[in-house]
Amino acid sequence: MQIRHGFTTNVWKNCLRRKKISPDKSKYAFSILYRNNRYSLDLLADSIKVCCQWIECLEYLVTIYKSHLRSHHPITDRWISFLFSYVDRDHSGYLNRSEIQQLLFTLNVELDERTIDQYYNQANIRIDSYEQLKNLDKEEFLQFYKFVSYRPELVKIMCQ
Repeated sequence: MQIRHGFTTNVWKNCLRRKKISPDKSKYAFSILYRNNRYSLDLLADSIKVCCQWIECLEYLVTIYKSHLRSHHPITDRWISFLFSYVDRDHSGYLNRSEIQQLLFTLNVELDERTIDQYYNQANIRIDSYEQLKNLDKEEFLQFYKFVSYRPELVKIMCQ
């Protein structure tokens, strides 16, 4: 598996040739190449920052995978823990809804409020205090993210 930045795949080159996308969007583009680089998943981020974050995280996943981890679960858990710590700027060990929505936006996950509430309530299992009720700790957020991001087709790609 390989991650590439810009319009480097045949799909992107065809889009450029057919004028379905302008060349100035190259800085927002990245591709995930798989099956010996014969296939690609070509993506366009909303900003350079989001594009760079995706590339950095995907390269991290590929590196971990190549170091002979056999399961996608440890990879995903470490990556989400890293992202949790990144968004938890006050180092409280909890994320509030605003921080969670910021992280979802960064990850390019678009959900309506109702769906976010549904997954949030399913993951929020520690309700000993009001503080715990309105925030998710790292383990709860990991469960929340698993609800939000379950994509069997991507798991299949990562495990090839």
